[in-house]
Amino acid sequence: LNWELFSCHAKLLTIAGVNNQAAYEEKDGERQIVRGDATDAGLLRYSDAVYPVLLARQSFPTKFEIPFNSTNKYAVVVVSCAGARDHLVFMKGAPERVIDRCDKYAHERGERPMNDMYTEMFEDSYHRFGVCGERVIGFAFARVPARGSYDGV
Repeated sequence: LNWELFSCHAKLLTIAGVNNQAAYEEKDGERQIVRGDATDAGLLRYSDAVYPVLLARQSFPTKFEIPFNSTNKYAVVVVSCAGARDHLVFMKGAPERVIDRCDKYAHERGERPMNDMYTEMFEDSYHRFGVCGERVIGFAFARVPARGSYDGV
């Protein structure tokens, strides 16, 4: 799978499904979520309804992870990308923690650099959802060189 060809939505679904502690298990002939908190369970159900999470997890196997905790307010996984020398870092968590680590945002026509206008729009949207009691989750990705893939190493 070529990550660069994924749509914004496909990237979001992949990050939500791979950077996720929830898992299915067969119980009494039915597939049930048996692990993970309510947020991860909801993300797994949504992602899997649109894009098979099992395929995503097989295509982007986890090499390293930092589980969510209440201090960091984010979770990170580093995954390998089939056929690529680089790894991908998938992050999800509190939007203000995620956006602080970003310099671009995803748009239907590709990535765009963040600017003051985007930051203001983000903060307005985040506030509007928060006032209504909605849970907001930030997602991000970055491409990083795999260990040992540097030229001359």
